[in-house]
Amino acid sequence: MFLKKSLYNKKTPKMKITLILNYLIICIIGMFQGIKQGIRDKRNFFSIGLFTRQNSIILNIFLSLCLNKKFQNSKYYLYSSFILLINNLIIFFICFWETKKPHCYLLEHKIIPLMFILFYFYFNKKIINLNHSYIGLIYPFFYLAIIMLLGTYDKNYYPYKMFNDFAFFSQDHFIILRIFLSLVMILLSLWLIIILKKSTQKKT
Repeated sequence: MFLKKSLYNKKTPKMKITLILNYLIICIIGMFQGIKQGIRDKRNFFSIGLFTRQNSIILNIFLSLCLNKKFQNSKYYLYSSFILLINNLIIFFICFWETKKPHCYLLEHKIIPLMFILFYFYFNKKIINLNHSYIGLIYPFFYLAIIMLLGTYDKNYYPYKMFNDFAFFSQDHFIILRIFLSLVMILLSLWLIIILKKSTQKKT
C-alpha cells in the first residue's frame, strides 16, 4: 500500500513514468517481434489483422499517451484502459493453452497481456461506471464479426488459419474451450471490479 501511494505522490512522479516507459519498451519489442514472426509465417498485411497485433499497436499508443498526466486524469484513460483490460484478458487466457510455437509469440501472447492486467489493477485509482462495462466487449465482437465477413468473401482473408473451414472443433486449437474460459475470466474480472469499486466507495 505504501508503494502504491508513493507512486501518486507529486514528489515521485518519475517512478511511475519509469515503469510506464519500461513497459512501453517491452510492448514495442513484442510488437516488432510478432510482426517479424508474422512475415516468416507469411501472414497477410504484415499480420496486422491478428487480434494480438492490433492489441499491441493500441497498447503502445495507450502507454505513450499515459506519459501525459492530462490523459491519465481524463475519462478517455478510464475507458481505453478498460477496453485494453478485456482485450488482454481474452488474449492471455486463449493463448495460455498454446503449445504451437510458444516461444515465438511469448511476449505478445502471455507476458505483455499479464503485465497489463497487473498494470490495470495496480495503477487505476478509479474504474468506469459498471453500467458502461459493455464497452469492453464491443471491440472483440466487432473484430470477430469483421473477420467472419471477410472470411466468407475469401477464406484467405482469415487472419487465423483455424477459421478456415470453420474448424472450431479441431484438436489442435480447442477453440470452444478457450472462448469459454475467456468469458469466464472476463466475468470474474468484472466481479473483481465490482468488489474494488465497493471498497473504494467505503474508503471515501
